[in-house]
Amino acid sequence: MLIALVLFNACKKEDDIAVNPPNTPTTANVVLDLFKSNLDNERQITSVDITSGAYIWGNKGGSIYISPCSFLDENGNSVSGVIEFELIEAQTNLDMLKLNRPTFTKDGQLLVSGGVVYVNATQNGISLQINPDCSLHANIPSAGGTTDPKPMEYFVGSEDENGVFAWKQEISDTVTTILEDTPNSGGVTYGFPIDSVGWINCDYFYGLDGELTGVQLELPTGYDGSNTQGFIYYSSINSLAGLYDQDQAGVFDLGSGYETPVGLSVKFIALSGDSVNDYYYHITNNTATTMNHYEVISTMTGPVTYADLEIILNTNL
Repeated sequence: MLIALVLFNACKKEDDIAVNPPNTPTTANVVLDLFKSNLDNERQITSVDITSGAYIWGNKGGSIYISPCSFLDENGNSVSGVIEFELIEAQTNLDMLKLNRPTFTKDGQLLVSGGVVYVNATQNGISLQINPDCSLHANIPSAGGTTDPKPMEYFVGSEDENGVFAWKQEISDTVTTILEDTPNSGGVTYGFPIDSVGWINCDYFYGLDGELTGVQLELPTGYDGSNTQGFIYYSSINSLAGLYDQDQAGVFDLGSGYETPVGLSVKFIALSGDSVNDYYYHITNNTATTMNHYEVISTMTGPVTYADLEIILNTNL
């Protein structure tokens, strides 16, 4: 139930971090089947009749409203009847790590996420598109659980030709901040339209007047960009950065031109292996980022099974 306050924000950037436009991000040379398995496990597929409109309720508290006019077929004709609707939700930076969905923009700015959704739909096995004149509408509970929310902005995500995932702001779309009596969201829900299938993120730019720095992560011999993925897990904000090893030399970084604020409390994470040979991992203790930060991980732990790694991540992050 809504209780009194609905704030419509044609959202503004909080404090843009001034960074030079980056070069092409470093190549993601490895796609661990860990992330594919997690994506498959998080897919919520629902058969729903949209003739009179319908709600889809997510496993993590989000909802999507589908209007009778929301979907078009490949020829641009209106679709009615039963469709197969696909939803993935990611509320926390732990969720985003498991899905390999870092919170950086394509031009190298750090985002703080209010929540991520992925939507897709088919009818009789044929892909559908969203009618731009009759959008879906999403409501997702705040991951931060705060009654003093920051204005959020609307981002769409995709992978580049190298497999590096990043977000791009959509200026034309806005996010509504709704204060409501919902204990599991801390009283805050974010609402926004969805006018295309794919990944959508509700974020604000992490504002900081202080220094920015590049980061490098050195791993033991045998662990490089061909078999390992690195991350920066931000402990005090709902953010995540991917670290990549372009030349497969065992030293990972954010990518040329990408930087992170100095002084934030973070954990460095390295994940390696696959479902056939099991997984290896390392999670550091919290540490503050320093100028020209160079983190060394001297040993990896393992092998552990997929189920064991899931428990380890849930326990330590």
